[in-house]
Amino acid sequence: MKFLVVSLAAMLCACTTVEKEPVTVPVEVKVPVTIPCIEQHEIPVPPNFATLQIQGHETDCELVNILLTDWVQRKTYIEQLQGVLAGCVKPPDS
Repeated sequence: MKFLVVSLAAMLCACTTVEKEPVTVPVEVKVPVTIPCIEQHEIPVPPNFATLQIQGHETDCELVNILLTDWVQRKTYIEQLQGVLAGCVKPPDS
């Protein structure tokens, strides 16, 4: 009888074990966040490119002149864009 009582007590003690709470460990995670580096007024306005005004009745000489003008306009515009974007480039680590 004593054995039965002791074994029942042991079984009841086994059922009342306390579960361990999960351990929470803070972890630092670096997430890249985009930050605007250019203001809207700093973006150069695209020029009215010369090739957009070709009507189809131009001579070959006029077309060459229009293409040269367009080339200079695009080159200048690209240089302006590169100048604005240069301010957004992260400097190399020294």
